Amino acid sequence: MARALTVFRTTAEELRRSNIELEKFAYIAAHDLRSPLRAVHELSLWVLEDEDNALSAESRSYLLMSQQRIDRLNRLLSDLLDYARAGQDQPAPEPVHLGRLVTEFARYIDTEGRFKITFTGAEQVVDAQLTPLQQILSNLISNAIKHHDRDHGTIHISAQRRQDHLVLTVRDDGPGIELRHQQKIFELFQTLKPRDEVEGSGLGLAIVSKLAAHQKGKVTLFSDPDKGRGATFVVELPLAPQAHQSLPVAAAA
Repeated sequence: MARALTVFRTTAEELRRSNIELEKFAYIAAHDLRSPLRAVHELSLWVLEDEDNALSAESRSYLLMSQQRIDRLNRLLSDLLDYARAGQDQPAPEPVHLGRLVTEFARYIDTEGRFKITFTGAEQVVDAQLTPLQQILSNLISNAIKHHDRDHGTIHISAQRRQDHLVLTVRDDGPGIELRHQQKIFELFQTLKPRDEVEGSGLGLAIVSKLAAHQKGKVTLFSDPDKGRGATFVVELPLAPQAHQSLPVAAAA
């Protein structure tokens, strides 16, 4: 048993070190690739804007398509940077007004006001790490809008305190997620539709899962399109003790 415990500890340490190295590699690769990518984008733009350059309609369409692909890759690299950074910082807990936070995100994410985004919560002010909470809520709301099958809909966020945990629920009235895909969506670079149909890197829910795991929390999905529309994501996060009541209440950064 002693030998087995030693092997287990050694393996766990090697795995931890390997994960750190992989995250550093992803961060450096994504960061360094953005500069040449930006240069290629600018070069193709100069060609398109050059009045002396007699491009055929077909050549122009190819250049426009290449710019779309470059923009997609740039968004992918940005999300990869967010994934590599997720959980690295451990900000101090602070009082957060969840209702205000949701309202700010509703205005920022759904600028055209196409979705009805609501919030309910018995205890709206909680002591929590603001930045991870912002990323989790932002990604879940964006995901619900992006993958909705209509140009309008309803997203409801609720929050409640259960002992020393904050339980966030994000529910939408979209098409739902089939049972066979429900584990896949939390993996890296996984999308349920081709990127030409729905723009996305496949990292949004992976970031949510990683942030929750770093805080020793969890994310659970409830959805069954055979029984009804919609998907519900439940995020459980540990809360800090109530100790900052004199500090100003944060809404959104």
